[in-house]
Amino acid sequence: MKKIFLAFISLSLLLVLQSCEKELPYPIKDVERGVVIDIVRIPGTDGLLSDGLTTGDYRIKLTIPETQGDYSFMKHAQLLAVLEDGEGNSKSAVVADNITEFPNEMQINIADVYSKLGLSAPSLGETLYLTTNVVLEDGNVIPGWTKQIGFNNKAFSGWQVDGRSYSYNVRYAVACGWDQDPNTGSFIGQFTMNEVTPYGNDSYPVTLSYNSALPDAAS
Repeated sequence: MKKIFLAFISLSLLLVLQSCEKELPYPIKDVERGVVIDIVRIPGTDGLLSDGLTTGDYRIKLTIPETQGDYSFMKHAQLLAVLEDGEGNSKSAVVADNITEFPNEMQINIADVYSKLGLSAPSLGETLYLTTNVVLEDGNVIPGWTKQIGFNNKAFSGWQVDGRSYSYNVRYAVACGWDQDPNTGSFIGQFTMNEVTPYGNDSYPVTLSYNSALPDAAS
């Protein structure tokens, strides 16, 4: 019985050692230590882009969460713009470089962003995202987004920053432009309003326009 018991222990140890030697699905030498950077839209600033327009108040804030700890191995950060056109196509471009101070509030020049993306202005159906790349002291770059993996650092969404969950990008959808001229003001859009109250539920269409006569307000 003793020999059988010892043989069982030996077999168990062999299985444990074999499981520890199992290869990872990626080369361990290619794993880079990165830095988590929180990015949010500053409250009160514009949250939508207008079709054909590059004006507006677009500001963001970059913060390195306390949970990150040491990040002395980071040389600087880059602001990366990612544009999706609504048809499954996407492109990206670095729109700000050599960001070294945190927290950091940044004014976003939409005309410059679209120029770096090879375009002149936002178009209806597009969505613009802003995220960050991390440039390490050794020169390697940890991308905030790639076509292969999408957005990086999603796994850190449980981290807390200023009493909220960590944010890895800022999103700006493109909406119809708003012509504020009372003579030329045009149709903006229509949506369905759903109301849920203690007194009952209601659903009705709402038409938005600067001039209520263009078109007639929906009832």
